[in-house]
Amino acid sequence: MPARISVIIPVFNDVDVLGVSLSSARAQTLDGIEILLVDSGSADGSGALCDRAAQEDARVRVLHLTGHPGDAHTRAAGLGAAAGDYVVWLDAGDVMAPDALQRLMRAVDAGASMAVGNYADGGAARYPKTAPAVISGREALHRLLRRELSQSLSFNLAPRAYYDGVSFSDDKPFADVRASHIVYARAQTVAMVTDAVLFEHRAREKRPAPGTEIAAAIAYCDAYLLREKVIETRWPECAAIFVRANHAPLLLRLRTAIACTPRCRFAENRVAIRGISAYFRARESMALGDHPGRLRRAEYRLLTRGTRAGFILARALGATRRCGTYLENGAAD
Repeated sequence: MPARISVIIPVFNDVDVLGVSLSSARAQTLDGIEILLVDSGSADGSGALCDRAAQEDARVRVLHLTGHPGDAHTRAAGLGAAAGDYVVWLDAGDVMAPDALQRLMRAVDAGASMAVGNYADGGAARYPKTAPAVISGREALHRLLRRELSQSLSFNLAPRAYYDGVSFSDDKPFADVRASHIVYARAQTVAMVTDAVLFEHRAREKRPAPGTEIAAAIAYCDAYLLREKVIETRWPECAAIFVRANHAPLLLRLRTAIACTPRCRFAENRVAIRGISAYFRARESMALGDHPGRLRRAEYRLLTRGTRAGFILARALGATRRCGTYLENGAAD
């Protein structure tokens, strides 16, 4: 039977967690799937594990890449080799319920353009367990920008054609952030299959190496700001949604990285930090609204000065509040 769905699993030195992901993919109750393992130069036996799975199960295909070209190139290679009309991403370590693909595909066959499944992260369901519903693609895009939908490309089923023109070739980090909005924007309707947990997120978090925390935080912010440039051009009415929902997560992540690294690291990244700060400084009213409160405004202005002193003082100011900031959740004085 020709593959209708390609389950793409990027692999790099994941021998200790890959088995559970493979088992959950092979246990799917839906027919017409392929499991595409994209091994990007693993040196821990992951490649051999992939090959054994292909020998045991005709639905499994393996693509071995030379060296370790990076996560984005690995995704691009997987998309290029996929034979299915629909794509599901599964990170090594994550697992699917046996009926996950069947339930997502049922929602698409009922008329939705794509389907989003509920998932557990740390034991808690990501979305409220409500009856499946269908929303417009524009509403799904708005929820993504408000961080009400996962920024990940995983945990959903989308037509492979929705990835046409999406570039993973530059191998910049946080590829999901730089691509997921394009996928959702192409959908006319999105089925929210949230009445049961269909996925479990177990993949290992990749923490920045010591001394690279600021660079990692900048890369994180840059991915979102690159998304915002696309939004301002294509969907200008969404720009305020993005700024309102993302100024706190981005600026506070940068604040944390700056506070825990030496002064010299700030100097090395000063230009990039000033660029991020300037973006939000110019959008203060969009971020905070008309009546933000004195302390919230003060913290925001310290964070957007673009100086190390500003970030340190903002951290000290935020420490006077139990949650560590006056920005989160639109906190008032």
